[in-house]
Amino acid sequence: MSHEPLWRPSSSRLANANLTDFMDVVNRQYNLKLVNFAQLYDWSITHNDLFWTELWDFGNVVGERGARIVDIPEKDPHQHSRWFPDAELNFAENLLQWAADMPDKDAIVFSGEDEIATSITWQELVRQVGCVTHYLRSCGVEQGDVVAGYLPNIAETVVAMLATASLGAIWTSTSPDFGIDSVLDRFGQTQPKVLFTTDAYNYNGKSHDNLTKARSVRQGVESMTHMVVIPYVNTVDINDDEETGWKS
Repeated sequence: MSHEPLWRPSSSRLANANLTDFMDVVNRQYNLKLVNFAQLYDWSITHNDLFWTELWDFGNVVGERGARIVDIPEKDPHQHSRWFPDAELNFAENLLQWAADMPDKDAIVFSGEDEIATSITWQELVRQVGCVTHYLRSCGVEQGDVVAGYLPNIAETVVAMLATASLGAIWTSTSPDFGIDSVLDRFGQTQPKVLFTTDAYNYNGKSHDNLTKARSVRQGVESMTHMVVIPYVNTVDINDDEETGWKS
């Protein structure tokens, strides 16, 4: 039986890989001569504190790293190690930092069942996230609170998630093809303050109502104080206690 790999990267691909760049950094920093992944892996195991420190810097992670790189329990050094236990960072801040280097390049390219592609640049993504973040603050969302999405895979879902993360809040979501009881089981456990939803969603060439289900979910979760309706399929009439969302 042959054990040859099904595919090998070309020499040019290896030379331009991020992993190769990282290995070069490690070699220069510690006067090493690592030449392949296996050697880098072995070094990362024997010098895990140095490896993760260099990886943090190489990845341009935005945040406070803290003094401890790895916390290994003394009683069982092979279990439950904690990496960067004192670190503080924000996922949205780290992701959106790319906007400074390529503001006019596409950050999101979306195409639904109609196969009509739309795109959002990094600059526009930052703007939309900022607007939704401001709205969430006005709803009283703070660090540790929960925001929910009853949404299809659309660009607005990403924007709402990033806005939530930017506040240090917790994002939870479910697909619109979930029934009311299933959604209540999930959101009932997390108690979100704000619900993002769409008027409807498209599946298998048909439009399916989502707003009616979302309203039932809101009534069934006492913690929800606001609901945002994104007009994804049709222009919708909303109730007085609902907000109209945006369309990217």
